[in-house]
Amino acid sequence: MPISAQLALTPIELPFTEFGSVRALGERVLFRAAAPNHPLSIVALDLASGSHRVLQKATRILDQPDLRIGDYLTTVRPVEFPTAGGKTAFGLLYPPHNPDYAGPADEKPPLLVKCHGGPTGAASSSLNLSTQFWTSRGIAVLDVNYGGSTGFGREYRERLYGNWGIVDVDDCVNGARFLAEQGLIDAQRAVITGGSAGGYTTLAALVFRDVFAGGASYYGVSDAIALARDTHKFESRYLDWLIGPLSGDGGALSRALAALSRGAAVEAGISSRARRMRSCRRTSPRPWSRCCAARAARSAISCSPASSTASARPTPSSAALTRSSRSMRSRCSRSG
Repeated sequence: MPISAQLALTPIELPFTEFGSVRALGERVLFRAAAPNHPLSIVALDLASGSHRVLQKATRILDQPDLRIGDYLTTVRPVEFPTAGGKTAFGLLYPPHNPDYAGPADEKPPLLVKCHGGPTGAASSSLNLSTQFWTSRGIAVLDVNYGGSTGFGREYRERLYGNWGIVDVDDCVNGARFLAEQGLIDAQRAVITGGSAGGYTTLAALVFRDVFAGGASYYGVSDAIALARDTHKFESRYLDWLIGPLSGDGGALSRALAALSRGAAVEAGISSRARRMRSCRRTSPRPWSRCCAARAARSAISCSPASSTASARPTPSSAALTRSSRSMRSRCSRSG
């Protein structure tokens, strides 16, 4: 038999968009798989017949018809959009969907931009009920696979070489702008969020760009030097690739970037938005808004009224930040 015939690939139709941990033995294959409407599962595939069987699901909540959760799941749309340097970036768009409600015909939905961690990881297309929470409430979600993400080839992965905090921010910003230009979202009501490395991208986007009305950094990186010194051995030289080495010619650059990300992002970005949330607190009777500003100062969550327009952002002193945080905490404790 010719080698080309032996290596021929036969497509198999399966209801999944994400695969991993593939193991084969004879005609039987076991793997992990998921889809936007299917939870992460262990699946057995028979190669002879092409049939598959789900052995175990991470959750069976969709199997409970009385909850009707499946009715509220939105679809996912892979999107490509232009970004800096004439290049193309990618993302997963989750349009808002709720069978019981419809938004006003003359109003575009708000947008939540998500930044995955890593930063050389990737956005997952598996069922995420946290994402579906937002879309079922009328908010579009864009999960950005910014330059440096895995799964798009070597050139795409290496875009982040020495450019962490630049390329990823460009792609998140340009993704939001692209959707606004397409008439799919309201550009004045776009926010950004991310955890770990995605939190670093979030802080940089909020401080150095005037695109997002607010954002949330969950356990985000805010001191690159501390991360480089204290991280585990597996990632001991990770930041040398992402930003630059701590010693040699790149040392001064990485130290300056770390100081800038720590000082400018935390003080200018978070505290200025915390001050703006104080006015939000006065105009909204909801209990969560009364303590949102205090959370912003304590937990690196930054937000601002959706209608606010970004302008020049003053950098407050650390003493002013402390006074502001103390004042907001006392107000929240009095108001409950």
